[in-house]
Amino acid sequence: MRHLSISFDEGVQLILLLCFSISLSLVGTFLFLRKKSMVANAISHTVLFGIALLFIVMKAVSGETHFGLLSMRIGDYVLVSVITTFITIFLIEGLRRYTKLNNDASTALVFSTLFSIGAILITMFTKSAHVGVDIIMGNLDLVHINDFKMALIVFALCASFVYLFFRDLVVLSFDGMIVKLSNKNGVLIQAGFLFITSLVISSGFRCVGIAPVLGLIIIPPVTASLMTKSVKDLVIFCVVTNALVGVLSIVLTKFFWVAYGVGLSTSGMLVTLHFLLFLGVLIKKRVEVSA
Repeated sequence: MRHLSISFDEGVQLILLLCFSISLSLVGTFLFLRKKSMVANAISHTVLFGIALLFIVMKAVSGETHFGLLSMRIGDYVLVSVITTFITIFLIEGLRRYTKLNNDASTALVFSTLFSIGAILITMFTKSAHVGVDIIMGNLDLVHINDFKMALIVFALCASFVYLFFRDLVVLSFDGMIVKLSNKNGVLIQAGFLFITSLVISSGFRCVGIAPVLGLIIIPPVTASLMTKSVKDLVIFCVVTNALVGVLSIVLTKFFWVAYGVGLSTSGMLVTLHFLLFLGVLIKKRVEVSA
């Protein structure tokens, strides 16, 4: 008989999920303030291109017939994703500067092209591999101790960076030129934020999945912007709601399995709850305005 209780493994999964979701909301907050949420969209798509290339190389080297995407170590994901992220930003900025395209057009061109190439490569070389939907929606049941360690390290780095450079990040979000003129380390801060962003996004792919990563970056800050008036409150709102929704997603997923024998995606549940929260807040604001 199944029991509605959280096991040790599920407790580890919860901590891992909270680390990633809070980290994603932290970087997502400042991407949202800088009106560059589409950059996260681009990164989440173009990284598939880098992962596909790495997969092809590692599959050839290993010689294993059933070598799958989830067979790769999380460190491999992080390394190739960080490199791909910087390539993505370089291509976007290059197109914007030398072809006079606006930021949205250059971003869409880069991520759609690289994502398409990545999808073609994945389709060609993983026909007999165990890919499934895990690479898209993640699978917390497949995480191991190295993933847990990585989640803690990423969370610590992200939280420390935001805490130490909070004021600079706030100013950078509204006027990057001020940071460049008033702080000699402005360029380094921007580069550091880009590195942290790529690190958080790429390390979340294996456990949380590509689609939920994008949702966790965009939805919480958008929801928070409807309820808060300062950047500090915006960050606090995102952290608190991510913690609460993370716990609730684990509990509800467990409940459906115990009560009905239905196995639901924890990552999918997480994003769905965030979207429902956004709708609730939006309706509340509409009612207040109409009253």
